[in-house]
This record gives sequence, structure tokens and C-alpha cells, in this order.
Amino acid sequence: MRTPLFFVATAVAASLLMTSACLGTDDPSASPGSKAPSRSDAAEPEKLTGKELNRLLLPAKSVPKGLKLDPDSVRNTGDTGEAALEKIPASKLCDRLGSTSWSSVAGVRPAAFAQNYYIDAKQHNLFGQEIETYEGSGAQTTMAGISAALAKCASFTSHEDGVTAKVTVTKGKTKSGGLKATISSPVWEGGATLVALRVDDAVVTVIYDTDRADRGVRAVALAEKLAKRVQQARQRS
Repeated sequence: MRTPLFFVATAVAASLLMTSACLGTDDPSASPGSKAPSRSDAAEPEKLTGKELNRLLLPAKSVPKGLKLDPDSVRNTGDTGEAALEKIPASKLCDRLGSTSWSSVAGVRPAAFAQNYYIDAKQHNLFGQEIETYEGSGAQTTMAGISAALAKCASFTSHEDGVTAKVTVTKGKTKSGGLKATISSPVWEGGATLVALRVDDAVVTVIYDTDRADRGVRAVALAEKLAKRVQQARQRS
């Protein structure tokens, strides 16, 4: 079983909301997790708003059984909102990898976002998902920042909530070229799997934190499914 510190995304997400205008254009399309080729002759798709991104999040029927949506975790930038950039203290960077807002370790301000998480009654298992869109090359920069953070936090000591844990982060890649990582500790039962995929100007991230021995390996398939929903929406726009 994981400690409660890894279920702390709601307050973080709330601090990211602003009401200023946003939404511009970004680079052309690419498959989830891959770099996009140059297509100067193609029209750039319109930016998706926070409300539109929220509709793309995986529904309850798609998430692991036994988990229910926490209404307080539902956050997005609405129709015209913009997300602020939260500065994470260096001492807290690695611990942030355990939250559902873990993409913030990249230090890049998104133009819009939507997120929520599903959790079981005992708070032993959690699935969190987030979609963020960016201006310019922000999506690529975010993926690079996430990659750097995963490497930096390959081994660290967490002291959250009075619990000291030697934590290992094992970094890898998905078949589509995205990022994945497992988080584990000898003092935990189970662990977590993180996945980050880029789709055009968007970055999709998920965390599956579980007391199962597989440490949430299903997160990869769920992230790919979420990325496909975003890609299909981009094609329609």
C-alpha cells in the first residue's frame, strides 16, 4: 500500500487556475509520443479549451475496476482560462512525481489543461489523468523536462507525511516513443507507473498508483487510449 502523499493532486491543480485569456497555435500533428514532421502547407488546428479537454478524459468505464471519480479532483481551465506556472522547490521536485499533477516537474506553463482522478474506497489504488496544451514548442519542452526529471530522480529519499522511504524511479519508453517510469520503494506495497505522451501541441500524462505487484503497468495502455482520443479530436478540429 502506498502512503497518502501520493494522492495530493487536487490542491496542486487548484493553484494552477487563472482567468486570463490564452490559446494560440502550435506545431503540426504527430503520432502520440513522437516528433512532428514539418507541414507548412497544412492548416494548424484550433486550440482545445479546458472544457473540451475535459470531455476527452477517459470515462469511468475505461479506468480500472473498483475506482470511482473523486469530484474534487475535476479541474480544467474552462473556455477561456489559462494555467499559471507553479514553481516547485528543488527539494520537492522528486516527490511531485507521485502526484496526479506530476507533469509540472517540467516547469513549463500550459495554455490549457483538464485533469481528474479515480480512487478506491481505501485509498490504496488511484488512476490520475491529465491533458495539457501548450503554446509554440511548449509540448516538446515539457517532454524534455519530464525526461530530465525522471533521470534526476532515479533514486531519492522521501520524507513526506512523516514517512521516510528510499524511492527508485525506473525510466523507460513506450512503443510509440513516449516516456514511462515506475516508482517503487521497499517500504511500499505495490508502486506506480507514470506515462507521458505528446500529441501535437498537447501532452497526455497518467499515473496508476496501486498496491498490486505489477505497479500499475496498465497505465501504458490507458495513456495510449487517452492520447488516441486527443489525436482524434485534433483531426476533427
